[in-house]
Amino acid sequence: MSGVALAKSWTPFQVTSGSDAPGFSNADGSRMDRSDILDPSILGGSISHPDLSRQRLPRSAFRYMPRGAKRGNLGRNTFRRGPVRNVNAGFTFDWLLAKERT
Repeated sequence: MSGVALAKSWTPFQVTSGSDAPGFSNADGSRMDRSDILDPSILGGSISHPDLSRQRLPRSAFRYMPRGAKRGNLGRNTFRRGPVRNVNAGFTFDWLLAKERT
């Protein structure tokens, strides 16, 4: 018998934007531009299920970073998503085959 267990508690993640500002595309070439946060009341929360992410982190709480800014005011890995718990088990059995009689 063998087993493997995985447990992660509240993995951090960040909200990013693929654009520097509306109409400017990705001028600085950075793929992970941080947004500006407009509603700080959502800080400190966690997302226990992916279906709750739009409700807990509404688009209206963020904006593109201002033109000319190097990054938005939202920190890196500011939010947390729920824990992951996974257990895998395996069973093996050895068969003993009898020798053929001659």
